[in-house]
Amino acid sequence: MTRPREGAALLLLMLAGCATKWESQTAPLAEVLKFSDAEDYLVTRVNGSQVELLNPVIEHDSLVGMEKPEPTGPDVRVRRAIALADVKQIAVKKPDGTATTIWVAVAGAFVVFVSLIAVVFAGMGD
Repeated sequence: MTRPREGAALLLLMLAGCATKWESQTAPLAEVLKFSDAEDYLVTRVNGSQVELLNPVIEHDSLVGMEKPEPTGPDVRVRRAIALADVKQIAVKKPDGTATTIWVAVAGAFVVFVSLIAVVFAGMGD
């Protein structure tokens, strides 16, 4: 396999799980936490505000987890506790197969396009 092909294969593998989406859960909170293998949870409070928690657990009358830092902010994780009475909805971060397929197809088309241009320019030197 040539280097460009190895690079293209690596790019496609990296894109394979790149797209995710939030999937709202309808089961009771305790069941969602018990049976889900997700790490990221989006908690919507009764007042409409949202917080992303990593690996939350129920402790007494609160949902407790590490708040995920903002992408543009410092990488500091803070322990956050939210009263269960204040939790309106919870969503789980899941892979988005459709978006991932689109990204892989676009990346693959780009690799083919660049390869064709390389072939055309390589043939011009003869």
